[in-house]
Amino acid sequence: MKNIFKILIVVVIIIAIAVFIYFMLNKNSSTVEPIEYNYYKYYSNEKFGVIDKSGNVLIEANYQDIIIPNPTYPIFFLLENSEIKSVVNDKNEQIFTELEKVSPIPVTGLIGDIPYEKHVLIYEENGKQGLLNLEGKKLTKANFDSIESLPYKEGELLCKNSENVFVLQQNGKEKIKLDSGIEIVADGYYLENNFEKTGYIISDETSNGMMYGYINYNGKQILDLEFDKIERVLNDKDYLIVMKNGQYGLYQNDNVIINCNYQDMKYEDSINMYFVRRGNSYGVLNENGDIIVPVEYQNVENKGIFIEAVNNDNQIEHFNLNGEKTNQFDNYNSITKSKYDNTYIGILNDYSYQLLDSNYNALTNEKYEYMENILSDIYIVRDMNGKYGVINNSNQKLINNNYDVIQLINNTEIIQAMDVTTNMISLFNKSGEKLLEEEDLLVILSDNYIKVFCNEGAKYYTLDGRETSNTEIYSNNNIIGFYENGKWGFKDKSGNIVIEAQYDRIAEINGNGYGGIKLNDLWGIIDRDGNIIVEPKFYIDDNISDPEFLNRFYKNYYASEGAFYVE
Repeated sequence: MKNIFKILIVVVIIIAIAVFIYFMLNKNSSTVEPIEYNYYKYYSNEKFGVIDKSGNVLIEANYQDIIIPNPTYPIFFLLENSEIKSVVNDKNEQIFTELEKVSPIPVTGLIGDIPYEKHVLIYEENGKQGLLNLEGKKLTKANFDSIESLPYKEGELLCKNSENVFVLQQNGKEKIKLDSGIEIVADGYYLENNFEKTGYIISDETSNGMMYGYINYNGKQILDLEFDKIERVLNDKDYLIVMKNGQYGLYQNDNVIINCNYQDMKYEDSINMYFVRRGNSYGVLNENGDIIVPVEYQNVENKGIFIEAVNNDNQIEHFNLNGEKTNQFDNYNSITKSKYDNTYIGILNDYSYQLLDSNYNALTNEKYEYMENILSDIYIVRDMNGKYGVINNSNQKLINNNYDVIQLINNTEIIQAMDVTTNMISLFNKSGEKLLEEEDLLVILSDNYIKVFCNEGAKYYTLDGRETSNTEIYSNNNIIGFYENGKWGFKDKSGNIVIEAQYDRIAEINGNGYGGIKLNDLWGIIDRDGNIIVEPKFYIDDNISDPEFLNRFYKNYYASEGAFYVE
């Protein structure tokens, strides 16, 4: 009996291992993983080259362009006259020489810092194409007439030959196989760069015109090519708005939720409802297909937490989101949930704003021209004189309505206010305590603090508004900036001057070990010990953040290029 029990345990373990291996081999590879930047393009004398993350030049800037499909790996496509001249590694040695041609795969329909598939390449053989991984292993045979990125879904490839259309995962495994001539695109749904639950809309030209079908994220076709139109509702519930014979309906996968009985259908994501039209009559249905507002009104409109409907007598009626008629909202044009609080912002029929509690009762009788919830218990308001201030949810004035502009500094709890007439800029913490007030303050935002250039040189604040200092922030640096007589320099940790205070502005030593010095609108570069690497010569737009330096280069951004460095 004991031996049988041991055998059963061994069998269970073997099955578990087999299941694990199967899962790993067939794992959906549509999650966009974070990329480590080991290599960058750099630009010099109107040509491109390559540097590593220490700023060492690997490829001299001799090329019209360079493509780095994955900056973790040393694979560089060198271009001249818009054609790939060669493919080299970090030693400038040609690679993939045994293959006729290798090329990167542009990502289609998506915007990112790296506009190429990051794990696969195309190779060519006898006029056909196949998939190649970054190590040079052939993932497929060269059986395809064309290979491109699947539109709107990074990590999957659209491959075609004379007989079929395929969707392959980036490991080369087949996921979808269709007849030649059928078009396929991803449905547009993804969550935080995870495309695993993205489905596919397919289409084909028929005698009845272009017809559409749907394939779910597992690669199973669930709707045949018999629809005039298919649109994915961009949430995680797999809803599809479809049109069939000119009529709209709603499916969840292949289950009919709302029959195709409507001439129009629009999804309102803020309330998770479907606004529909039949003939000249309008109504509202929920995601279960239940009628919230009967399809018998001249017009229906989303008003936040209620729906406004105009009946055939031109009378306005209100419905709550459960489909019940109510007079509770008759005084309001709309009511929306506050972004960070369990409160609501109501816009009355005279278009004034009012703060409401969770039962939609006014927290104050005071009305405003505008209101916005910016932090928990914190609201920007504009009074009837057009001046901005800040209140809490008890209508306590944290910042008086004395300002022409008020905004929350991005990713902080610091509020910036401005008087346009005097150019006076004030900074407050979320409690309304004034941190600083001067004319023409320049606020520079970093990852974990803000730096404010002011009459004292600069002040530093944590993101929650606590005053700090550059010596605290950069405590691990060999040298730290100081301000004296209107100029900037650097001192070491003992207070000894390393660079005299002679510059208009500085950038502290960054994680790469380089900092900046600015004089007469031009930036130069220093190393971690204060040695000048480049005398001031770069003109850089620095009104948003400090420039980022690496060896003798500074970082630049260009829409079609992403991030690259400039010499």
